[in-house]
Formats: sequence, structure tokens, C-alpha cells
Amino acid sequence: MQAPSPARSGLDHWLEDPSAPWQGWRTMCSPRARSHTGAPLSSALLQAERGIPSLWDQWHVCESMESLQRQLHEAICQLQPSGVLVDLPDLGLRSTPESTGLTALLRAASGTGVPLTILDRPNPLDGLSLEGPLVHPGFESGQAAMGIPLRHGLTIAEHARHRVREERLSIALKVVKCTGWSRDMDHIETGLPVVDDGQPNPWIHALSIVPGGTDWATALHRDALDFGGPWAELEALLEFVQKGAADAEMQGTHFEQVHFTPSVGAYAGESCFGVRVSAETPRSVHTLKVGLVLAEAAIRVHARAQCAAPFPSSGTAHALDRLLGSPEGRVGLAARVRSRELLDAWEPDLTRFADDRRASLLY
Repeated sequence: MQAPSPARSGLDHWLEDPSAPWQGWRTMCSPRARSHTGAPLSSALLQAERGIPSLWDQWHVCESMESLQRQLHEAICQLQPSGVLVDLPDLGLRSTPESTGLTALLRAASGTGVPLTILDRPNPLDGLSLEGPLVHPGFESGQAAMGIPLRHGLTIAEHARHRVREERLSIALKVVKCTGWSRDMDHIETGLPVVDDGQPNPWIHALSIVPGGTDWATALHRDALDFGGPWAELEALLEFVQKGAADAEMQGTHFEQVHFTPSVGAYAGESCFGVRVSAETPRSVHTLKVGLVLAEAAIRVHARAQCAAPFPSSGTAHALDRLLGSPEGRVGLAARVRSRELLDAWEPDLTRFADDRRASLLY
């Protein structure tokens, strides 16, 4: 195996800069924000004798983009910080609280005169792969912000630059760049900590998005995903998954029968039957394609399979709509549209995004 690259995040470089401003500043960071030694940002700041309080501790629990943006704007206006230090690793996915938080912060700070410093870090999935779809008007939510695809290939700072440019936000944005990373590298090659030991790797989070929008059970492991339910017909489900994978021309993904007990969700603590997904080389896996194949197989093999219960507070009717940013995936799967056809339909959006994002790239 290739030795880890000596990559360093923007946080590492900021800590090493004695001239970096911090007096009167506030932070907005995620528990995933860690130095190259594995120290959480808050601990790293204290060790560097730069104790910086948070802008608002509850940013990650807001259900809607509008509510979060309003709360952050009120915090900025009330506290009047000299600046905000931002480190929000989003696992390379649009549907994370960190991605939503970054978008809401940029909008909240626009026009206030308060500058933001983005501590950049590598995209843990890689900086090249793009997976759709984009969010349609009217479907923006706390899990789907407008303007970027589900898997976007951007670093934190590139995401911020893209958002500022696309929405013409009035904000002073400074970036402390990461080093030792190229766009074809994933988190393993950087050697930087992304998740705690035993927690699912970023590609498992990406893999779980579509299955997590159905009413079936999921269980995330460090390097595998379980998908099924108490009623699942094991042999039929596995057969349809394998047929769907062949039709979608998927390679490098392994499927096997599994008996599991999920710890969260509607079937927490119940005995479930289903399929376990793993891969020898995760970076080669088209994660959205795998998720669609799983959902497609579930619908074809069992009439009970459908999208999860409505989310009244989200502004959209179904969980899968909220995650994907449009009803196309849910409606298409229910109408027995093949996953490959859905992906083909989303390809023009990805082509346009690839062109649009070029002006925001830093590496």
C-alpha cells in the first residue's frame, strides 16, 4: 500500500502562523475538524493558546436552511466578531450538516462586513468525481442546498468560493489552503484524519444516501453498508441487486446476503435480512449508482418498498426528494425507470456544473 502523503490542512497551517489574527474572532467548526495529529479544532486552538469561542453552538441541529441562516445572521449582528474562522469538513457530500452550515453562514455574513477565513482541507472522496443530481428550485432544504450536485468534488474553500460567485454574495473571504493534496487523491492517501476509528468511511456515507431515503433499514459499518428489512426476501433481493449492478455496468462492488440488526431508524433493534455492500477499491465505486441499484431492487422485489414517511417541516413531501433535491429519483424508481436511465438524465447537469466550478478551483 502507498505510504500516506504528508498532507496538511488549512488548520495545520493556520496554527503554525504566529501572525494569524484571532483576537475578537469566533469559530464555526465541525467535530470532524481535526489537525493532522487528530486533535479536534477546539483542543488544537487551546494548545496553541488561541482560545476562540464559537459563533453559535447549535448550528448543526437546525432543520431548515432559512432558520439556520437567520440564527447565524442574528449571532453575527449581536456579537460583532472581528471575523469568523471556518472549518466544516463535509465528507465531499452536499447532504451533510457541514455543507448546509457553510452555505447558511456565507449567506448570513453577506453584507455584514464580517470577514470569513476558511481553513481548507482535501475533499475526502476525491476532487474529480461528480455525482448528480442538482437541487431543483423549491426543493432546497437542510440536506440539499442549491447549486452543487450530491457529490461535488470541491474542497471546503472551493465550495465557499463557488457559492459566493454563483449567488453574488458580498463577503470578504480569505482561504488558508491545504497542501500535499491533488484532486485524484482520497482521504486514505492524504493521511489526514477524517472520521474516528470504527466510524464509517466517507464513501460509506455517500453510498447510504439513496437507501437512507427509503423505508428500508440500513446499517453503516466502517467499510460496508447493510440494506434490508424484517420482511426482505433474501435470495430475490440479492438476485435483483446483482442484475441491476450488471445492467448499470458496475465494477468493483461486492454484494452478499446478510442478517443484521440496525441501531437507528424505524427498525432499530429488529432482526433484518438484506444485502451487504463492500468494495476492494472504494474510490472506483460510483456511490450514487450503487444506492439507486439497491433502491431499484427493493422496489422490484417487494411491493412494500417505497420512499420514507413525509417530512412536514422540510418543505418537500418525501425523504428521498429532500436528499436528492428533486422528485425525479423517487418518481423514476416508482415507475420502474432503470437506475442507469436516471443517471443519464442527470448527466447534463453535471456537465454544466463541471464547467461552472472551474473558476472556483484552487488546486
